[in-house]
Amino acid sequence: MTRDAKIAILGNILFGDPEETEETIKESIEWWLNHPEYGLNLLMIMTLPDATIYRYAIANGLIKNKLQYVKQEFPIINLTRLSDRRFKEICKFVSNSSKDERYFTRGKVIYSKKEPEKRNGKDVFSIKIECPECHNVSEYRNMLQLSFDKYFRVICRDCHAFLRVKTKECFSENYTLYNILNNIVILNMIRAGRLFIMRYSVTKSIFYKYPIFRLISSKIGKLRRIG
Repeated sequence: MTRDAKIAILGNILFGDPEETEETIKESIEWWLNHPEYGLNLLMIMTLPDATIYRYAIANGLIKNKLQYVKQEFPIINLTRLSDRRFKEICKFVSNSSKDERYFTRGKVIYSKKEPEKRNGKDVFSIKIECPECHNVSEYRNMLQLSFDKYFRVICRDCHAFLRVKTKECFSENYTLYNILNNIVILNMIRAGRLFIMRYSVTKSIFYKYPIFRLISSKIGKLRRIG
């Protein structure tokens, strides 16, 4: 209905509530795969304090230490009847869904040019992108690069489909050696370090036990700058 009316929407498909089954997982994933134009995200449900599923988790012994659970920033827990192994597989699929090129609609960059003016001291671009759904070419003015992630999302001006476009194709003039080292190499090192910490229970417990490590991680994450 919203698509027919050319109204863009944002939404999520959540997995992992207590009633989740293999059948509901299959149904949700199949629908999502058949409708990439809506740009819906796949997410695991978070068990937040005082929510119904939080009380369920407490009652069933899935959260044994309330304070520790809060300190660990509400990690995803298995509320379902699925095995832990199967649940981890679903978590991995959901986590990778936003990065896998097979699962989103790619727009084609037709034109990109840096504008003479700046916004907050940063370069802005005019970009034209062709939508594969309706084949309309949309123009986006005063576009500001927010990250060096491989893709970013835009909305087709005509059919309002969510499109992924390659960041480098849109902001190629920002890809100087300095920016690549400062924003890509360093950021990947930080991400690799965090993945290492979260992989092992000993390093993870140290990370959560001492707030200074979380503070440093947060501050480093904010050091990304685009020239």
